[in-house]
Amino acid sequence: MKPLNKIINLFSGIGLSIIISSAIIVSSQAQGISKNQHRIQTVNWQNSRIPDWSQITFSTMPSINTDGSFQAPPGVEEKLGYNPNRNWEKGQNVSQFMMLGDFQDSFELQKFSLADISQITKSDASKISLEEFGVMKLQTLGSLVSAIPGLKNTPIGKVKPVEYLLSQNLSSSVNGNQRIGNLLEKSPHLGKLSFSTVDLTSYNVDSIPGLSTTPIEEFEKWQGAYIDSVPGLDSVPFSQFPKAINDIGGEEGIVDVAF
Repeated sequence: MKPLNKIINLFSGIGLSIIISSAIIVSSQAQGISKNQHRIQTVNWQNSRIPDWSQITFSTMPSINTDGSFQAPPGVEEKLGYNPNRNWEKGQNVSQFMMLGDFQDSFELQKFSLADISQITKSDASKISLEEFGVMKLQTLGSLVSAIPGLKNTPIGKVKPVEYLLSQNLSSSVNGNQRIGNLLEKSPHLGKLSFSTVDLTSYNVDSIPGLSTTPIEEFEKWQGAYIDSVPGLDSVPFSQFPKAINDIGGEEGIVDVAF
């Protein structure tokens, strides 16, 4: 195996390594943790205390205890499909500096849709603002339509965030009756308009038909979105991930790599 591919394979397990390692360390020291510290839920198994993955979420993980940063070697970004470079500060939760791409092999979080997450966490996806959904800010009009093909046949006026994006970038008025697909066929350059340039606070996820039920992996650049930029994801138990950690007594590989 080429050295770069080895780095890629190791990096894909870094996120899992950090999560599992911190859970095991904390559970093994549970007796010495003060009441005001974040504790990892554990269960008895063969006279030992091990993490209870049905009760552990990203939000319940201990905060990072030191500042740090990571800079990937040349060529890694192209192989991974996203920029893994980052900084973190003491006291941050892992969901604030770990990205979806860090777990694309270990947990396959990208297979979740917002509706899936909402069902698990018993929350209302319709109340989520598009501004809160970090993946949305990574989209262009063209990539959004690629992720949700049904939008091609939808009139512009029926998708208010799209109508707003166009109104902010066009000097002429927008024809709300024109279908989005027809617009892009006639003016393909408009597909490059980015949602990162507009304020989406006023629009919820239901303002874009099909968005809440679309798997995250269908969206462009999803790998670079932070865990906490996907509403509710940090509250999903590890045991309910698309590729969940094995049940008690099962085996789980841990890659011995750290940022």
